Amino acid sequence: MAYYHIDNHARYLNDLDMWDILPSPQRVCVNGTEEDISFFSPFTELIVTGTGGVDDAEDADVLIHEYTHAII
Repeated sequence: MAYYHIDNHARYLNDLDMWDILPSPQRVCVNGTEEDISFFSPFTELIVTGTGGVDDAEDADVLIHEYTHAII
């Protein structure tokens, strides 16, 4: 689901003519930690999702939130 949600949001931003701010490609480490946390690392330019509680890689809101950190 991570690929779908990030790709869908990037296409939406592209349709709004915001294509010049989009990082490409965006790397995502799905199930990168067993804790209930997801984050974007500006040093590695990587979105890492956690599996604690609810699997964040399946949550569109979490993925779009972290993707927003990547494009700002």
